[in-house]
Amino acid sequence: MTSHLSAVKEFLFYEMYARHNLETVLPILLERCLKRKWSVVIQSSSIEECDALDNYLWSYSEDSFLPHIVSYGKGCKDSPIILTADRDNMYQAVVRVLVNRAIPPDLQGYMRSVFIFDGSNSEELAQATSYWQIFSTSRHKMSYWKQDAYGCWIKKY
Repeated sequence: MTSHLSAVKEFLFYEMYARHNLETVLPILLERCLKRKWSVVIQSSSIEECDALDNYLWSYSEDSFLPHIVSYGKGCKDSPIILTADRDNMYQAVVRVLVNRAIPPDLQGYMRSVFIFDGSNSEELAQATSYWQIFSTSRHKMSYWKQDAYGCWIKKY
C-alpha cells in the first residue's frame, strides 16, 4: 500500500468520542473542505451506508447546505462532494474521507486522506490503528485527533 502514496500530502485520523457520531462530525469537516474549494470523496463500506449519509446530509441543518450526490459506480464530476462505496478516484477529488470501516483504495493523487472512526468500537479502532501503523512508515505528514467528552478535538500526534 505504501508504494502508491507518493502524492498524498497528509493523513488525518479522527477518533470520535462515544457519544458523538459520524453525523455530528462529518458536516463540520465537509464545510471546511468546501470553504477551501476542495473536492471530496466520502467512501463508506456499503452503498446502504452512503444512502443513509445522503439522507442525513440533506437535512442536517436548516441554515446550511452541503452540495453532494451519491455515486452508484458512475463518474460524477459536477458535485464537490461524492458519497460512494467505490474505491476508484474517477472523480478527481483532492480529499478522500473514509468512514464506516471502508478499506482505502490507492490513495495516490489525494492531497489529504482522512479516516474517521469510533474509538469505542473495538473493530474500528483496530482497523484505524493498523492503517496508522502502515502509513506512518511512509514518512508522510500525519496527525491523530481525538474528540473529548465535550466534542472538542485534541491533537494526540
